[in-house]
Order: sequence, then C-alpha cells, then structure tokens
Amino acid sequence: TMTIDGGAISVRSVGGSLDMGASILADYSDGVPLVLAGEPGRVDLGIWPSRFISNAGLAPDSDALEVIAQSLIYAARGGTGVSYCGPAALNSTQAPAIMYVNGSGIAGQPLDLAVSGLPEGQVVFFLAARNRTFLPGAGGSQGTLCVSDSFARFSDQVGMALNGSFGIEVDSSMIPFSTGGVAPILAGETLNFTCWYRDNNPTSVSNFSDAVEVTFQ
Repeated sequence: TMTIDGGAISVRSVGGSLDMGASILADYSDGVPLVLAGEPGRVDLGIWPSRFISNAGLAPDSDALEVIAQSLIYAARGGTGVSYCGPAALNSTQAPAIMYVNGSGIAGQPLDLAVSGLPEGQVVFFLAARNRTFLPGAGGSQGTLCVSDSFARFSDQVGMALNGSFGIEVDSSMIPFSTGGVAPILAGETLNFTCWYRDNNPTSVSNFSDAVEVTFQ
C-alpha cells in the first residue's frame, strides 16, 4: 500500500470509463483509478502533479514520486500485450515488481521478457500460462500468482536481479510447457506471463510480479 497525500487543494479524477484494451495498474482505496495503462508507451495518472508542498499539491512525504517514477519506466518500456493483476505485492525494496513484454506479438517470433523493481541479487525466473488466475500466497509466497493452467517455466533461463531488473528472450515457437512438452504458440492463441523471484523480507521468501497477457497474431 502506498500513500498519496494531495494536500488541501489537490484534485483527481473521480470516474469515467476505460478505453478498449486499457487496464488499471493501481487504484485508490475507494476504487478510483490511480494508474492506467493504454496503448504501448502510454500511462495515465490520476494525480495532479502540482508543487510538492502540503497546502498546494502533493506532500513531500507521500509516495507520489515513486508512483510517477514507476509509471515513467512502464511507459518508456512500451510493450506488447495488456498488463493486469497489478500492482503486485511490495517486496523488500518497498516497491512492486513490474512485468514487461516486448516484441512483434507474431506467432513464431521471439519475445523479450523483462521485470523491474526487483530486490538486488535475488534469483529470478519467468512463468507463462494460457489462462489468468488470482491466487494470493501461492506456494507460501508473499505475492499473488496471476497465471494458471498449462504452465511453462523458463527454468533454463534463471538469473539474478541486477540493478533491480532482469530479462530474457524466449522463442514463441518452443514454449516449455510442463504438460505436453515443448510446443509452439499459434496465431490466435494467448499466453500470460509473470515473474517469480526470491526475496529477504525480512526472512527468505518468494514473490511475484504483476502479469501481461499477449494474444499472438
């Protein structure tokens, strides 16, 4: 949970409807959207970015700067697919891990998977599955598992977080499903991607990023 202190006269959006393909990455405690992701490279914020003084905008001790920074990172990455299941649970950095997918989205072509907001030096690997889910505490994790059924574990590409990030390239013509073996993804099929990682928070635990759904062309 983050705190956004808008001071005495700061304003925000109070409603509306989502464009097709848009998704809510974070919301206020009353359900009003805080961060919205639209087309690749675009993120909309429900924050009035006025001066950081308590009586005329965002207070300096709020988490608004962290929200803005993470949103800029997300927008700069562009991306393929639609993000969902965010924000993920906070880790020992006091931030969520954010999942990104880049590539053409064409069946048989490679995809780049990346994640930011990771605790430094921790073990990381990616998961994919055909369906979505929402399973808090999966496997004793501090986070929420957001992918389900026909799991693919990219266990041959395990790595460690460096500067809070980790990434790999995957071949969409050779997805290592745990049931049925290695198989290609065909045009019209969907895969959901997420990241699993270790953490010390405060003892040895695991966590998940949010997830990205890609429907291949």
